[in-house]
Amino acid sequence: MQSILLHIQDDDDLDGRIDAAVILAHAFDGYISCLHTTPYGVYLTNDPFTAMMLPVDFSSKMEQLALDLRLKVEERLRNSIAEWEWTHVDDEAHLALLRRAPIADVVVLSLGSDRKAQSLAAKVAATARAPVLAVPPSDRPFDPTGIAAVAWDGSAESSVALRASLPLLRKAASVHLIEIEDRTVRTRSEQGAHYLSRHGIKARVVRRAADSGDAGGAILKVAEEVGASLLVMGAYGHSRTAEFLLGGATQAVLSNSRIPCCWRTSALDADRPTRGTAGCPMLPSSIA
Repeated sequence: MQSILLHIQDDDDLDGRIDAAVILAHAFDGYISCLHTTPYGVYLTNDPFTAMMLPVDFSSKMEQLALDLRLKVEERLRNSIAEWEWTHVDDEAHLALLRRAPIADVVVLSLGSDRKAQSLAAKVAATARAPVLAVPPSDRPFDPTGIAAVAWDGSAESSVALRASLPLLRKAASVHLIEIEDRTVRTRSEQGAHYLSRHGIKARVVRRAADSGDAGGAILKVAEEVGASLLVMGAYGHSRTAEFLLGGATQAVLSNSRIPCCWRTSALDADRPTRGTAGCPMLPSSIA
């Protein structure tokens, strides 16, 4: 995971994303690509009067805000002795990230407590052609050398997530495959553990029943019980309409996880030929 795509936005969770990206860069001798985006709507909602009456002054104001943020981020990265590059685009954050994900080894986002951060993480995880590391607000820094938990149901999504997370799992002190017995398991966890063993990773299988049918809650409960510092999951995405909904186990994790999560959608979802304008994937309508 040497090519690290970092989402830059001036919010309360920015420091946590930067810290996670720096830790990954140090662990894998990686390079951080900072992507700062400004959605077109921000230009109007930030200061609509000045934008309409004094467009030159308004443009200068927005450029200065972006420059101030860049200087702040680059100072943090310089002090961390990490290598980086900076890119700014006027675009929606999820679209800009999805365009660059195919040439990234991992995308670093926030798993914030607000709906906006959760929606961004879900949109990107559901269709990105790269693993997505979503970091929740926490006093503890992301630790790739800690205990890793993998949510397993034998699906294409969980299998792809398992393979995509191999670099992280090799760094982990131990790996637990979590299987929730809710009649949706397609392939038993032992096969996933056998696959990992071929890559020199010894994994322990943990089976639990879903509490009142809540598979997502059960996954989080087991992950916390084993002391996991990372939760690996498959992401389920569908590109039927521009409407975006959250549901199932992913919703539970997005809303409640206090553990950094690594998502990867299956190649089937990521590569399906549903496109929006300018060759960009349309927004997924749901993930489960």
